Amino acid sequence: MNQSVRPSKRAAEPAAPAAPAAPGAAAPPVVPQAWARAVMPTAILACLTAEDLHGYALALRLDERGLGKPKGGSLYPVLARLEADGCITATWVDGDAGPGRKQYAITAAGRDRLADERAAWTAVRSAIAPHSTGQDSDQHEGEDS
Repeated sequence: MNQSVRPSKRAAEPAAPAAPAAPGAAAPPVVPQAWARAVMPTAILACLTAEDLHGYALALRLDERGLGKPKGGSLYPVLARLEADGCITATWVDGDAGPGRKQYAITAAGRDRLADERAAWTAVRSAIAPHSTGQDSDQHEGEDS
């Protein structure tokens, strides 16, 4: 019976720092992808508080906020759910040089939901923040650094 020896698994070496983005290019997402998907409805509402936007402009704003640029297959179902929940409205706006686009606006219900979700995020942040005991909250008693 031939048993081959497998090389031991080494800890992954840290990746080399990314080259700076070209002027005008989007920065790499700063939020983990799973988190970005989870907070997308809240982030969309936050983007719409400043101005009404069409889908592509929303994707760009999410990217600017560090959430990455969602593809239409991720973005538009969330927009449809927010519209069905009464948090946003969508209206067709004639295009200047092309076809019309759906423009999204936040509603009073959307502003209320955003305020509730921001308060919930503040509570989550407090729950995972280091405590002011003078010790790193990630280190347990009796453990050496």
